[in-house]
Amino acid sequence: MVTHIKSLRSVSRAAAAILLLAGLAGCGGMFGSVDGSGLGGRPGATNPEVRSVSASQATLPLTGGTVTFFADVTDDGTLARVWAEISRPGATPVTVDLARTTGITYSATWTAPAADPTETGPIIYTVRIHARDNLGNVTTSNVFAITLQSEAVADTEAPAISGQAVNPTTLPFTGGQVTFSANVSDPGGVARVWVEVTKPDGSTESVDLTHGTDASYSGTWNVPMKSPTGGAAATYSVRFRAQDAAGNAGATDPVTFTVQPDTEAPVVAGTAVNPAVLRFPGGDVTITANVTDPGGVASVTAEVTRADGGQESVAMTNTTGATYSGTWRAPANTRSDDQALVHSVRVRGQDAAGNTSTGDAVTVTVHSASAPPVQPNP
Repeated sequence: MVTHIKSLRSVSRAAAAILLLAGLAGCGGMFGSVDGSGLGGRPGATNPEVRSVSASQATLPLTGGTVTFFADVTDDGTLARVWAEISRPGATPVTVDLARTTGITYSATWTAPAADPTETGPIIYTVRIHARDNLGNVTTSNVFAITLQSEAVADTEAPAISGQAVNPTTLPFTGGQVTFSANVSDPGGVARVWVEVTKPDGSTESVDLTHGTDASYSGTWNVPMKSPTGGAAATYSVRFRAQDAAGNAGATDPVTFTVQPDTEAPVVAGTAVNPAVLRFPGGDVTITANVTDPGGVASVTAEVTRADGGQESVAMTNTTGATYSGTWRAPANTRSDDQALVHSVRVRGQDAAGNTSTGDAVTVTVHSASAPPVQPNP
């Protein structure tokens, strides 16, 4: 009987020990795992950490293309999956798994499909990187975007120039003002319009044109007087030029205008002699005339035809304004028949181009010794 009671006590102690061990094993989450992993929680008890998310390019053409996604992902336990979720309005999201490349960096490539031909862009895809550990904890990154849009087309087209004109196309030798006009257009905007004038001597000059209405541009230029040398017309060549905002430049074929040679003779007017009548000894006579020429007076002379038919030339100088003057000594009247000597005077002007003209004739009279006294000129 006593032996039986001792046996029961031994069984009770063994059962209590087993129950205690079982309780300790069931409370491993509170006191630490029995496999020696230590206190303070289970592996993977916190969410994964996702950092440094990026894409190899944020913009693609409407024809699509390949993008590589990157992310740095860590976890205190074991990562089960890292993936990208790619969405756009009106479409089912697409997922792409990222694989570990080096260290904590994960990456994957994704090919964006080409846009529908009716779509002009931009088409925006939003991307999130997700990470899940083996206990089901999930972390999602901030959103970044991939955009499909029309590619910028480089402007290589020069401005279009039309209707170019020069007015007038013929000028007198004195030159004058010409007007340049043209229509200029460019899809990207016109930055400058000008003409390049090539002169008869080969030198060039630029004249900027100003914008008028619509596509019209115009400007004026003062053409200098033609050089008096050379009998041919002077030809000017004009090339219209335009530049757009991208620096593309266009030019027209040259158009021409001419400046005619100087064929206009000087104008000689108001020829006068003083005195016009002298006594028989003769004497000095002052010859005056007004001489003008648009191209400039080169020389003025008085041509004297004496009573005996002889010729004399008297150089005249400019005194004031258009007035020229010179002095001629009338010879004495030594005739024995008491006839007066009548001399003819004409003033001749010449310009730089060699054109000449002669004014009306005036006379100088020298009386004989027997003639009555000469009344002075009023």
